[in-house]
Amino acid sequence: MFFLFFLSLQARGQTDPDGYEFEVEIFEIDDDIKIDGRLDEGAWGRAKKVTGFIQQFPDEGDPPAEETEVKIIYDQRNLYIGARIHDTTESPHIISSLQRDYDFFENDAFGVLLGPYDDGANGFFFAVNPLNIQLEALVTNGDNLQEV
Repeated sequence: MFFLFFLSLQARGQTDPDGYEFEVEIFEIDDDIKIDGRLDEGAWGRAKKVTGFIQQFPDEGDPPAEETEVKIIYDQRNLYIGARIHDTTESPHIISSLQRDYDFFENDAFGVLLGPYDDGANGFFFAVNPLNIQLEALVTNGDNLQEV
């Protein structure tokens, strides 16, 4: 299963409130990236793979049941985040709604939180579920999601 987010934001490193520093090595590209759900441009092949994610729900902090690989690149105008989400589940996915801006916590989904203010409390959240239903929200006060 492939998902590709296209974000017009700049990337920055973050440190969480517990002091755990999470860094992702990304690099600038000159290549044209086509937003088509495929990661077949040469720039994706050169991007570093990010793994080792943890669950947020239902078992916060536990390793996920399936592997997820994320690659991040950017150009002068955009930040590109590509994810390969391995899924061997034979049962249907949990999809509570087909409406855009669904309740993230009631769905199988992949999300990205960007905190450009570097304050640990405010930022932007983007997500997509296996049916490509999308969600975007503002994050305020650390855990409050406001639809935009």
